[in-house]
Amino acid sequence: MIPKKSKQDKWVKMRELGLFGENYIRDYLIDKGITVESLNLGSELDSLKKMISWDILKKYPKIPDFIAKKENEIFLFDVKTKNKYPETGYKFIVNKRDYSHYLRYLNICPVYIYFVFVDYKKNVVGVFKHDVAERKYRYQKEWDENIVYDLSSYKEQIA
Repeated sequence: MIPKKSKQDKWVKMRELGLFGENYIRDYLIDKGITVESLNLGSELDSLKKMISWDILKKYPKIPDFIAKKENEIFLFDVKTKNKYPETGYKFIVNKRDYSHYLRYLNICPVYIYFVFVDYKKNVVGVFKHDVAERKYRYQKEWDENIVYDLSSYKEQIA
């Protein structure tokens, strides 16, 4: 089975958008005096430009893409970049599968998710932070068949 994002030829464009947001947050945190290192643990999959079967994708755990240090605090974080148009609202959704993987790291250090919203010209129109935690989240099935958590009640706007 091939993921819908690949079947509909959306994977490469979505990954490019994701890299934009990752670079934005990395620079944002560095400007705040926070040391940021990419873990590059997903780079093998992220660099693919072809369709890949879901059975292969499921073998890779979702590990946050970055580790950071602010004074004496070390934390992991991931970035979700989303399009935001005038007629759409902010969507703070994360795949349930990914989120369950993030929860595994909480016994080591905090884990955050940064949401970067951009308009059609890639201007950043909102930046939010979510603290990963064991909670009861609303969930739904998305167009690509993924079950996603709605984190809209558990975020703070930072820019």
